[in-house]
Amino acid sequence: SSAPSSGSGLRLGLSVTSAVGSALSSSGFMISTFLIVTSSAPSSGSGLRLGLIVTSATGSAPSTSSGFIISIFLIVTSSAPSSGSGLRLGLSVTSAVGSAVSSSGFTISTFLIVTSSAPSSGSGLRLGLIVTSATGSAPSTSSGFIISIFLIVTSSAPSSGSGLRLGLSVTSAVGSAVSSSGFTISTFLIVTSSAPSSGSGLRLGLIVTSATGSAPSTSSGFIISIFLIVTSSAPSSGSGLRLGLSVTSAVGSALSSSGFMISTFLIVTSSAPSSGSGLRLGLIVTSATGSAPSTSSGFIISIFLIVTSSAPSSGSGLRLGLSVTSAVGSALSSSGFMISTFLIVT
Repeated sequence: SSAPSSGSGLRLGLSVTSAVGSALSSSGFMISTFLIVTSSAPSSGSGLRLGLIVTSATGSAPSTSSGFIISIFLIVTSSAPSSGSGLRLGLSVTSAVGSAVSSSGFTISTFLIVTSSAPSSGSGLRLGLIVTSATGSAPSTSSGFIISIFLIVTSSAPSSGSGLRLGLSVTSAVGSAVSSSGFTISTFLIVTSSAPSSGSGLRLGLIVTSATGSAPSTSSGFIISIFLIVTSSAPSSGSGLRLGLSVTSAVGSALSSSGFMISTFLIVTSSAPSSGSGLRLGLIVTSATGSAPSTSSGFIISIFLIVTSSAPSSGSGLRLGLSVTSAVGSALSSSGFMISTFLIVT
């Protein structure tokens, strides 16, 4: 009856426990995802909020003013981030009490629009990244939705081969599948020997399927993939990191010459934030060669948020940890390196 921040709602918890299933020690943390049906969207207006919160081992909610809640929210709006109608999937950082970040902060939103006009030309899907001010109001919605996260271990990956599929679907308020005109949005992670363009690497995919949840089989189907490539040539010039977003056919092959590739990229320079106060939202990947984890020692890929007055490696604060470690939990060897995308609210 008590949502992670405040008010009533539903909480869907995902926790990390020991091999025997017991709760983590008092020094550990519990990572929980929760869904709140609330009359107040992350910024304003009505909508749904899907949050990720880090609590103590006892499961209590962060109560100090230094706490933050990272929320992923989906808003059905008559006005798409640019123009036209569509869906908006947002990622916002709020305080522990659920209030909006200060006016000096920002809300970073990723949105998917099913539109008759593709980013370049023709029909297709558009996956966008938009940055709005913290005070930006969220469009209200007239109908409810349920956002579901599901993990499927399957012998058939969304495109081909074996792998894991982590799905995110949108259904109606009553839990029924969206209408035939709707879509099921799924995110999946595939460890593959072939990166979206070439070479080995990791591929994080976003796939849009029919309302029945079946994999896209017609030539009109697309798979939107987010991939990280460690390359000696940055998108513009010099060396750096490239975070890519590509659209492939239903079979996972590259689009024909009539297709296109949408890429967002981050270049890490020597002046990358490594100290100072603020928020850091990071995605780290190991291995200097950028190859996928294949050794028996295994790896853990993590998304982490650190609220600290000093560098993320030390100091007090909240840490949402998702780090890349060996199977025994030891730190990576010095021969490796850390690739991070980060957001700092100052």
